[in-house]
Amino acid sequence: MPLLIERYCKSARLHHGLSGIEAVIVFSNKHSPYFADEEGRRNILSLVDTEAIRRLLSPKLKDPSFDYGVNKSDEQREITAKLSISYDKYYPNKKIVKLIALQLASSGRYHPKLMSSDYFSPQSDWADVHLLLIPNTFNDPIFIYYQLALLTGLGNRMRLQKYLSVLSRYFSGMISRQAFNERAVELFGEAACFLPIGRLEGKDIKCSIGTIVLISGEIPTNLYCKD
Repeated sequence: MPLLIERYCKSARLHHGLSGIEAVIVFSNKHSPYFADEEGRRNILSLVDTEAIRRLLSPKLKDPSFDYGVNKSDEQREITAKLSISYDKYYPNKKIVKLIALQLASSGRYHPKLMSSDYFSPQSDWADVHLLLIPNTFNDPIFIYYQLALLTGLGNRMRLQKYLSVLSRYFSGMISRQAFNERAVELFGEAACFLPIGRLEGKDIKCSIGTIVLISGEIPTNLYCKD
């Protein structure tokens, strides 16, 4: 897979342009009860109104570069559950998380608890849900899909394998971008493991340079966006 990604980066199929920072809420804590609870994740994400958040934080927060609808849950849980949401100390994470918490609390079904975390701390993944700022370095959401799929596992191994198979077929030129997008969106909607909130363009933020090295791709990214 890394070799296919490297070839794609060098091909004319990748278009470079103004990169941005994508704000995404993610279920990545394997110790959280929601990590293995597909219906629970779907219930939570279905209550998050991303358009309302973008309106309240406009013009700083714009439409995300990628989006999809979480499959609606047939299960309507009546219980009131605790839910922890963590965020790194970078703008505008705290503002976004507060709005998400307000939406969830207003439903009467969750008691959100906000947790500030340090990205490099071993305790940064203790919360049920985490808000990430992910650089769209190549101005192509396909690389963000890849990072999020590896980070969350898409709910189970079989679904992750299906996604990686579709991704490999696209990088190999066996299927079109439209066919890849349609299948990827379908799998993401089923998994309900992450939800894009919005996009911060480079002109709206100040960044210092950092690097994340993925164990399966070594994709360099700009990180650490402070107020």
